[in-house]
Amino acid sequence: MSTSTSTEAATAVVADLVDRILVLQYPRLAESLVTEELTVTQLRILFVLARRHQAIATHEVAEAVRLSLPATGRAVDRLVCAGLADRKEDEHDRRVKLVALTAAGIDLLRERFQLESQELRELLSILPGAVRDRLTAAVSEALTYLPEVPRLQVLND
Repeated sequence: MSTSTSTEAATAVVADLVDRILVLQYPRLAESLVTEELTVTQLRILFVLARRHQAIATHEVAEAVRLSLPATGRAVDRLVCAGLADRKEDEHDRRVKLVALTAAGIDLLRERFQLESQELRELLSILPGAVRDRLTAAVSEALTYLPEVPRLQVLND
């Protein structure tokens, strides 16, 4: 009789795996934040913009990052000044300001903040082939049950 793993046990195991993967990214992420003089809020905004295929209203950005409109506006101002985002008036409603990534913002995300395939490859190369095969099969199957999320198009181009 086979018993299925509890949700709590699965959560703990998957969280541990994700943590180990992310630990590889922390030094590069921290260095990038310092080098680019970005706050975590600004980085969150960049990733929200990267998930969209077009400019979005500032209030939508605020909702996505769970900040007030004024705080979001200040963070967007700094991104615009840094050349990483662009802001313009909505053609249909001049009260609405639309925000989008600039080419420099796209380049920054590509160069500094995407999960490094080489680092992940090195981590997975430690696993015995049979374990890697089972992990691949299990994750592939699990993904068929999970809702799809918008891909970061700027990172996949």
